[in-house]
Amino acid sequence: MPTKPRGNKWEIPLPISIPSYNESVGLLYYLYEYLEAHKVETPESFIVDTLEIDKKTPALLTTMALKPLETGTKQKMVIMLKRLETENRYVFIVNLELLHGSKEVWTSVNYLVIDSFRKQLLIWRSLTSKERRSYIEKALEFFKF
Repeated sequence: MPTKPRGNKWEIPLPISIPSYNESVGLLYYLYEYLEAHKVETPESFIVDTLEIDKKTPALLTTMALKPLETGTKQKMVIMLKRLETENRYVFIVNLELLHGSKEVWTSVNYLVIDSFRKQLLIWRSLTSKERRSYIEKALEFFKF
């Protein structure tokens, strides 16, 4: 992890940059589908409670419970695009906020949470250009950018 938490907040850059705005929102939609699939229990280290879209930013806003569920650890997660002016590229920033529960569990489990997103980024890179185009089209329609 390139950063550490500061109190109950943690900003983490995801290891990807995208040259175009359209592909960036396509990837954001891809991550939206990934989070949507985690509203039920899966083997992953989290369960999504709420999932919203901020169409202005654009960003994904979610609250999630972290495993083990017995600890009652919950967090808010915001995944947003950020344009790097000097490089004319888009990067993804994850902002986490501990809402309830153990800070130790929150810190350790988020290594697994962020790793699951890193793996999704690798899958995104392996999609064919036709599959990526499909996500871009869905995103442009879904988010109404």
